[in-house]
Amino acid sequence: IKVAIEEVVYSGNQTTFRIVVTNNGDMELTGLFIDEVIPDGLVYDHFIGTNWTNNGTMFYYGGSLAVGEDVELFVVVNTTVSGNFTNRVIAGSDNVDNHTAEASIRVYTPDLVVREISNDPNVIVGQPVSFTVIVTNDGDCVLGEVYVDNIFPEGLVYTGFEGANWTKVGNRFVYSGVLNPGESISYILYFNTTAGGQFMPKVIAGSNLTSNATAKANSNNTTVVSVPGISVIKIADKSSVKVGELVTFTITVRNTGNCALGDVFVVDEIPEGLEFVSFNGANWTKVGNKYAYSGSLAQNESASFTIVCNATKAANITNVAIAGSNMTGNVSASADVSIIEEIIPTPTPTPVTPEDEKPVVQVPMDSKATGNPIIMLLLIIFALIPLRRRKE
Repeated sequence: IKVAIEEVVYSGNQTTFRIVVTNNGDMELTGLFIDEVIPDGLVYDHFIGTNWTNNGTMFYYGGSLAVGEDVELFVVVNTTVSGNFTNRVIAGSDNVDNHTAEASIRVYTPDLVVREISNDPNVIVGQPVSFTVIVTNDGDCVLGEVYVDNIFPEGLVYTGFEGANWTKVGNRFVYSGVLNPGESISYILYFNTTAGGQFMPKVIAGSNLTSNATAKANSNNTTVVSVPGISVIKIADKSSVKVGELVTFTITVRNTGNCALGDVFVVDEIPEGLEFVSFNGANWTKVGNKYAYSGSLAQNESASFTIVCNATKAANITNVAIAGSNMTGNVSASADVSIIEEIIPTPTPTPVTPEDEKPVVQVPMDSKATGNPIIMLLLIIFALIPLRRRKE
């Protein structure tokens, strides 16, 4: 007779067949042999039995078999594929005809596959993300005690999970049911992001019949966490100008993050004391006080433009520029300029000498004279006029 020790075997495991030869006749048997016919899918490994030798799958008994006596032999084989297998044995001796016996086994190939899908492939640091973990029975038999171990990377902070019939014990998620061939089960992991980079929680799945399976990194199961950043610098070509002079401001916007920035803009309000004259910058357009960049800024890339203004009145001004993008908040920078009014000094008049002015001639006076002789003469004439009238 031939008996399979295990009627159900899982591929990759060993199984054993027990062969018993009994002398049911009325004479002693000698030259006893067994021919083990092993089907494809089963591979001979070794045998167990006292007083037996072999040549491949031919086994020879070294003694004789008395009437009513039996002897046994155990043949161990490896299983390699799924299927139903019938192992046949032919026994004989020098003085009896051959006899045949067989035993059948069923070989299953359990297989478990785990996949992971990012539900948020691209996020900004600080935003929540989630991953769906899917476990599939890819074999041909029922699986029980299904579990998944999770390893959460730094930069992702676990906040919860969602999944029917799953329970969480530490970082292991255990499924309470069984998993039929071809069936899939899943749960969702939720995280907050605290750092930039590319992330995928590591998941390792197993069951009562399978070894551990690990999800491989594919294009759809990683999350890229971006840390956007932007800076702006504003520089005046002069720190001090006079009223009526021109001053030029150069504004430079730079991508300081790890992702591309779009919709880059600058708002520049011209303060009182300055008057807009012109601006210049490749790929920049001006609408009111807003300057928009038509391209995108790659990591560490910058874009600049200039604004020319006329100084209109004396003042100490601070010219502020505010920059932003589709991925960042707003940042600002400023440049200080002192506007002074030029003071023209009043000229000092130069003395002018008249052309017709003649020098004054000094007439020497007799120190003995007691008065002006002309005046004295006039007084005498006036005194004689009444005397003449009397004589007439």
